[in-house]
Amino acid sequence: MELDEESQGTQRFFALAGPILDALNDGVLLVIDELDCSLHPLLVEKIVELFNNKSSNKNGAQLIFTTHDSSVMRHEILRRDQIWITEKQSNGATELFSLYDFNNENRPRNNEAFERNYLSGRYGGVPSFGPILENSEIK
Repeated sequence: MELDEESQGTQRFFALAGPILDALNDGVLLVIDELDCSLHPLLVEKIVELFNNKSSNKNGAQLIFTTHDSSVMRHEILRRDQIWITEKQSNGATELFSLYDFNNENRPRNNEAFERNYLSGRYGGVPSFGPILENSEIK
């Protein structure tokens, strides 16, 4: 099959493979917007693990990525200082903070269930749907 006949996920993976390998080889910073776009969550996890593993990342490359896939928010994959959240303020500005930024009594423990607590709203950064969606019933 030609590449343009492959799925979007396969095409995206091939588009990212070169920059990922180059970053790991050269020890440079790689920034990827919406890493999870069209990729399987386990593939996203594997990409993140490549950068966090000293044997695959011998040159100290860094990966900065955005995602809407909260499944990588696990202490087995990322440390709390590696997880940064954005939260839209009422004035339209966006605040950026890491889980490590919380003061000592509210700072998540190293082995905490980051994803579950994030989705429950404990850390902020979850969307506010407004009255139209909040009060809608699905039948």
